[in-house]
Amino acid sequence: DILFARDRELSRFIGINTAPLFQSRLYIVLRKDDPLAHKEIISYSDLDGRTFMIGGTSSPEMIPVQNRIIERSKVKTINCPDHDTALLNVATGRGVVLSPGFANDHTNEFAWIPFDCTERCNCVLGWHKGDERVSTRYFIELCQAAYTHADSILL
Repeated sequence: DILFARDRELSRFIGINTAPLFQSRLYIVLRKDDPLAHKEIISYSDLDGRTFMIGGTSSPEMIPVQNRIIERSKVKTINCPDHDTALLNVATGRGVVLSPGFANDHTNEFAWIPFDCTERCNCVLGWHKGDERVSTRYFIELCQAAYTHADSILL
């Protein structure tokens, strides 16, 4: 069994090995017809006058960024219980949301524009400490190599 997760999610468990996979940057998710959808990077001031969605499922890496957006930008906020509800609100034009890049399903339904911040979500693979199979190690190495070559496209 191998699990994809953020490093913070697995750090509390004993009996789990982890291997770094990639650092996922944070994006502003918006409709493709939004004027900001053509920017290369979105800054705090770009969000002035927008409705910004925040949720209870935000990762620890995202919370300080969300707080800075609320403090520095002139935004209204909407609370969303989960990522799917936030995306539904984006689709209906109710607002924009901050999301880690690994949540992008690459359906091309939304614009995912990098947000101007240094925070990243550390993504890892986790597996049982007792699993010393060569095939497990080989699979992890293949995944790491694939993400090393694809990070500029996917992350």
